[in-house]
Amino acid sequence: METEKVRLTKEKETYLITLYGKALDNCAEKPILGDKFAAEVVRHIDFDFEKLKVPKGAEITLPMRAKHLDQWTREFLAANLVSTVLHLGCGLDSRVPDISSGYSPLVRCRHARCDRASQAPVS
Repeated sequence: METEKVRLTKEKETYLITLYGKALDNCAEKPILGDKFAAEVVRHIDFDFEKLKVPKGAEITLPMRAKHLDQWTREFLAANLVSTVLHLGCGLDSRVPDISSGYSPLVRCRHARCDRASQAPVS
């Protein structure tokens, strides 16, 4: 398998934490999210994930948090067919396809990501 070296500043390495936690969850016997996309991305990154010092149990807490946030967002979208979802501090995360799947074309939702204060949200 071909991997790609990732060079990030120390602060930007934290972008990988959520992605890595979801990838760990996907490898569990009974995954909470089963985020195959996160697992596939992590497999293709040449990075020492041990450097992140992800806390023990993060393979459970990170996907549980994501699952709750995803459910609340789905409920909001179901009640508000035309809406904007602002995704703050999202790092490298596959939440938009996870949340958007399954909605009819009648739901018009704009997603905006903002990973740092100097970055303007993009839909």
